[in-house]
Amino acid sequence: MDVIINGGTLRSDNDHEVVANVEYVLQKAGEKEWRIYLKGLPAKRNFLKGEKLVYNAKGTNNVNADNDMIVKEVLGPAAYLCSGPKK
Repeated sequence: MDVIINGGTLRSDNDHEVVANVEYVLQKAGEKEWRIYLKGLPAKRNFLKGEKLVYNAKGTNNVNADNDMIVKEVLGPAAYLCSGPKK
């Protein structure tokens, strides 16, 4: 069964000015990767293939809600295929 998570924030682990609001995250059944779709383009620049990101589903500064992942593929200007969360 597919899982959809609505909202949150996504930021670069190395450049905290590169941040964006998440529209939704899709995890397809049987896949480890997450498809992340943004509400708009990230501030400053786009996320890059191979870049380490931090996804916070609550959209807060609560580090307990952070999930680390890597961009595996850029699907579009505001869409990414990422490794599943790595705590």
